[in-house]
Amino acid sequence: MLILIAGMTFLWLDLAPAGVAGKLHAIGYGVCHQIASHTYIVNGFLLPLCSRCTGLFLGALSTIVVLSSQSKRGGWPKPIFRWILFLLFAAYLVDGINSSLTFFDGWQGIYPPSNLLRLITGVGMGIVMGTMIMSIWNQLLWVESDEQPLMNSFSLLAICMAAGVFVVLLVVTNLPLTYYPLAIFSAGSVVLLLSMVYTMLWTLGLKKENTLVHWQDRIWIFLLGGLTAMVQLGLMDALRFALTQTWSGFML
Repeated sequence: MLILIAGMTFLWLDLAPAGVAGKLHAIGYGVCHQIASHTYIVNGFLLPLCSRCTGLFLGALSTIVVLSSQSKRGGWPKPIFRWILFLLFAAYLVDGINSSLTFFDGWQGIYPPSNLLRLITGVGMGIVMGTMIMSIWNQLLWVESDEQPLMNSFSLLAICMAAGVFVVLLVVTNLPLTYYPLAIFSAGSVVLLLSMVYTMLWTLGLKKENTLVHWQDRIWIFLLGGLTAMVQLGLMDALRFALTQTWSGFML
C-alpha cells in the first residue's frame, strides 16, 4: 500500500507544474474552475482555489479542527443549530446561483456578485461541510461513538464562526507573508477532506463500520482513502488538461 501511494505521489509530482506553487495549483485544478477574476490575489499571486472554494475548504478545515476537540461525539446538531447551518447553506446556494447568472449574456443577477461575498458564503458552507463530515466520521468509525450532538452549544458555533472570520480577514488583508500559508492550507484541505470522505466510503464498502478503537487499528483504511483522493485529483487533472491543453484556470 505504501509503495503504491509513494508511486502515485511521485508520478503526480512529476507531471504537475514545477515549483511548490505549481503543485498547489495542480491540486486546485482538480476541483476548482480557477477563474482569475473570481480568485483572490495575495502578494501578487493567484491563490490555488477561487474565492468560493478557498472559503469553503478553509472553512471546513478550521471547523474540523475546532470540532475535533469534541472527542467522539457523532450526534446530529440540535434543531436550532440545524436551522443555522441550513441558513449558511442557503446563503451559499443563493450567492452561487446569483454569480452563475452573470455568465449568460443579458443576465445581471439579483445583486452584483463579488469575491468577498463568494469568500464569506464559502466559509459558511465550509462550516456546514465540516460539521457534517465530522458527525458522520464519528458515527461511522468509532466502536464507542458518543451519541450526543456534535454541535451542541452556541459557544462552540461562535468559535467556528470566529475561525471563519479569521480566514476571511487573512485572505482579504493581502499580507505578503500569507500567500504560502493560505495556498498550502487551502490545497491541503482539499486532499484532507477528499481523503476523509473516501476513508468513510471504504469503511462502508469493506463493512468495517464502528470497529475503530485506536487510530493505528485502521491506518490502512486511512491510507486507502488518501490514495483514492490522490487518484481522483490525478484523473481530474489529466481529464481537464486533455480538454484544455493548459494548466491555467478557465477563461470567461
